[in-house]
Amino acid sequence: MTKEEPNKIGHPVATRSIIARPWLVRIVVILTVLVGYGIWSLYDAYVAYPARGEAYASSREWEYLKWAIDADQTESPGILRREGVVSDPVGELANLTSPETQERLASELQSKFQKKRAQMELARSEWLTALSRIGHLHPAYTSFWVHPDPKVYDRVKALEAKGADQLGPAERTELENLHQKAGAQAPKERFAALDAQWSTQPEPGPLQSYDIPVNKISAAVCFVFSAYLIYLFVSVATRTYRWDPDEMRFTLPNGKSIVPADLVDVDKRKWDKFIVYLKIRDEHPTLGGKELRFDTYRHGHIESWILEMEKAAFPERVAEESKAGAESGAEEQAAAVDAGTENEPA
Repeated sequence: MTKEEPNKIGHPVATRSIIARPWLVRIVVILTVLVGYGIWSLYDAYVAYPARGEAYASSREWEYLKWAIDADQTESPGILRREGVVSDPVGELANLTSPETQERLASELQSKFQKKRAQMELARSEWLTALSRIGHLHPAYTSFWVHPDPKVYDRVKALEAKGADQLGPAERTELENLHQKAGAQAPKERFAALDAQWSTQPEPGPLQSYDIPVNKISAAVCFVFSAYLIYLFVSVATRTYRWDPDEMRFTLPNGKSIVPADLVDVDKRKWDKFIVYLKIRDEHPTLGGKELRFDTYRHGHIESWILEMEKAAFPERVAEESKAGAESGAEEQAAAVDAGTENEPA
């Protein structure tokens, strides 16, 4: 039979391996799920959760200022001016969440004279915690600026540190422009702006500390596995096996080839996993003594070629296996018939 001659059922004999369709479909489905979930995780980590966290932090800032203004007016005059702006949010959050401070606040909540101040500090802790979960624990975000920007804040502080007398005309102009850009507000002005928003809108839910990090990790894992699958697909696509039906010669991607006479054994110990091993005779000029592993699930056609080689190299064993398989099938069929007879109504 020549390479162009059709086989017994009228189809041309395959002489070149292909990517097996079931494996390809599986890879495409998994890759689609991974990429889709990775994009979703990226959106949550960099868009959805930061937006929600920023809104929640804004609502906590409103709550904090409400308690601060109340404490300033009724319990601790001047506290809003002295302590309203948080110049060191990192240190302040560490202080507010320390066991000693928590114990003090719990005690003051029971007091008639420090209760509102304690409520203010608890609200400040919630505000700073909300800012920390979106990476905004910086003085630019705790100075009541309409447009907070850490770079602008640092530049403003650097210019102010020089002193008004030491600033040149250009630096004075720059400082004025930076203040206008940031839109610095007094605490009560800031509260009025926030009150107009949050007194009529529902407050968003808080972020958990793990929400953004977990989504970043999920996206990274998805894209790493996606890259691996793409690499695997390219690897399989570029590995082509060839078959010469006249000589029954199986040619590997590296150009080396084998025929049935070169086989010592066809090891099917992992046949259920679509893996087969070909043990090569020592006399083979390039592959002597080696055991070659083949994945018949990824590469189409090579399973039938290997079975053809096995049939030619070990005809008696193949015949025995076929006979055993036929007998096993007959026994299973007979058992099924018996079971059906037993279940029939009398």
